[in-house]
Amino acid sequence: MLILKFKEIFDLNIKYLNLYKIIKIVFLSLIISFMLFVINASSFDITGLNINKSYDQGDINCDNKIDLFDLITVLKICSGYNDEFLLNGFDIGNNNKIQQEELIYLFLTISGQQKDNYEVKKGDYSDGFYYDLINNNYCFMKIINKNGEIIFKAHPFDSNIFGNLLHFQPFLTGAKLKNASIITPTVINNSSINVFALGGVSEGDDSVFGTWSLIMDFKYYLNDNTIIATCRYDINLKDSLENASQNLNLFLLSGNFLYNVPLINPIPVTGNSGTLRYFEFENLSNSNFISWYPDQQSELLLNNTADHLFIKLFGQYFNVDTLKMGYDPLKPQYFPDMNIKITQEQNNCNLELSCKYLVEDNKNFEKQNIFVSPFIKNESSIKNLRFNIELISKLGY
Repeated sequence: MLILKFKEIFDLNIKYLNLYKIIKIVFLSLIISFMLFVINASSFDITGLNINKSYDQGDINCDNKIDLFDLITVLKICSGYNDEFLLNGFDIGNNNKIQQEELIYLFLTISGQQKDNYEVKKGDYSDGFYYDLINNNYCFMKIINKNGEIIFKAHPFDSNIFGNLLHFQPFLTGAKLKNASIITPTVINNSSINVFALGGVSEGDDSVFGTWSLIMDFKYYLNDNTIIATCRYDINLKDSLENASQNLNLFLLSGNFLYNVPLINPIPVTGNSGTLRYFEFENLSNSNFISWYPDQQSELLLNNTADHLFIKLFGQYFNVDTLKMGYDPLKPQYFPDMNIKITQEQNNCNLELSCKYLVEDNKNFEKQNIFVSPFIKNESSIKNLRFNIELISKLGY
């Protein structure tokens, strides 16, 4: 394979990245660029070639051409710096183009010369607004307020409210999520971004069953495209939980799982796609865990789960051939993993878990059809709860 050959020749150790490494990578890029120029690879069309994996020919993203996108990917693999799936983070300018700036960004990042540069930008929707959390011109987190519903979208590549989403607010089962506010996020010493949100615990369509608040600190690590956030999460009910009409849900995770749909591939195939592949849930008290594959089990209810819980969402490569399904074509992209660790502070509540897959929407790529929520049954006399929550989201798998 072309990639493996280059890796054998230019095997760089991430521990010793320095000016020498930059020179070697630049030299490698010049060699590859010269090769691409010689064979006119920027417009070289490999459609129709009888190959099983197009990346064997250097076409990393399987778009039937070899271009700067593939060159940057080869450089990352050869450097030992990242796996070949971390592709969408390349678009530093957010202009749907892979150009010289992306190549320069790669050199700066892997050499350790790229420093944090956090900022926050605000935008508007017709039914709300959002904040983009940014580091070095890369939006690593979008926080959306949609008519009082707070939504966190990690590694967003567009402004759509679609993907692997964290609806971060408490609610009683069946309630309409609303009654939430978010204060303008603040950059702290150019080392992180602090987020403060608060609101009412949604009950039914218009009622509230108490109040809540969260303080969250976000860091984005350039070297491996990873978000790490820590959060203190307080819920204060207006009455004991046993007097609530429904169970108390801490938050909601939503995503999209597509079953047996046409895929974009050098060889026409059908298979599973969407924004996620599966989940793992771990009881941190005894290290027991269970996996949930939506196509094998449409609903899962974990009773008497844990006092501490770890939820792992595994992201997916969205490469659906929407044109074959009768829609406008969509660009393939990777959706991120999301890991959420929940620990209690003297609550002594039993966390349970509800998972649901809307099978009737298993080919609908425009709709969230996966819903996962940790909850506490309305059988407890507790009124005030505090949780420590850690979130890690990485692009690629």
